[in-house]
Amino acid sequence: AMDLLTRMDGPGVDQVILDRLGSTDSAEARIDVIRVLGNRRAATATGVLLEQARDDDPAVRVAALRAMRRIVGPEDVVPLVAVVKTNPDGAERVAAISALVSACGDDEASGARVLSELNQASDPAQKDAWARVLTAVGYSKALPTILEGLENDDQEVVATTVTYLSQWPDPTPIDALFAVVESDADSPAKRRAVSAVIQLTTTAASRKQRPDEVLAEWFGRASAEVETVEEKRQLLSGLARVHTLGSLRLLEPYLGDEEVQTEAFYALLAIGSPLVRAGEHAAVKKVLPEATAIQERELVWRIARLRRQVAAAESPQE
Repeated sequence: AMDLLTRMDGPGVDQVILDRLGSTDSAEARIDVIRVLGNRRAATATGVLLEQARDDDPAVRVAALRAMRRIVGPEDVVPLVAVVKTNPDGAERVAAISALVSACGDDEASGARVLSELNQASDPAQKDAWARVLTAVGYSKALPTILEGLENDDQEVVATTVTYLSQWPDPTPIDALFAVVESDADSPAKRRAVSAVIQLTTTAASRKQRPDEVLAEWFGRASAEVETVEEKRQLLSGLARVHTLGSLRLLEPYLGDEEVQTEAFYALLAIGSPLVRAGEHAAVKKVLPEATAIQERELVWRIARLRRQVAAAESPQE
């Protein structure tokens, strides 16, 4: 029934659903109706959903805030700021911040409004909420303020700031993060910064925000500081998105690393085929593993196919 309501056309459908929302006291029924309104992206429902976001039932509040993500805009920033100021926690906090991020978008005035809240806040929870919003929208004028956290004497503050920066929608903060990564001190903040650098570089690769050569260089600098298995896996996932000889060279040591060998083979498949097509079959052939080194049937088949691609490139048909 909810699916049918979501797909139903007609100029009066949204109002009928809104009327239903106002005519029931059942929290469960209201949550279902709220979800339908969100799925329909019912622009006329914003005011009603804001009312539901102040309901006594926390489940209703969460549902309303989640539904609002799909329909809010800059005009809804002020009331959503008020919601965040109520200091919700748990799922409600996440939903409120997410709704405010959607409302801000790339609107300059909205970013300035949230930055003003950050500058005035004294409560740590409030500061955290505003920083998360500004980071998620990538409001450039907030970056100097957020970067100040990297200079704090409290390593927990530094680590939290690194977490904010890892969510930036482009790699603008990466130089500041590399300063933490390449510092002498080994701390939780440094380990988190290694992950943040890899994450930002991977995002930049997926969105084509920087040339492949630059991305491979960043991955190389991060690779020099990688220690944990999780960091290795994260690095390999990122390398798979950059199809250059530099990426292949960074990948090669992990092909023999039993902790992440399977992930390395899959990254090789992602990098290898484009390189073969680009005429770099000799470099790919050099690192191809022996069949006996592979355990998974899927990998055996796919590596064999890559090997055939290399052979075909070596002996092109006339």
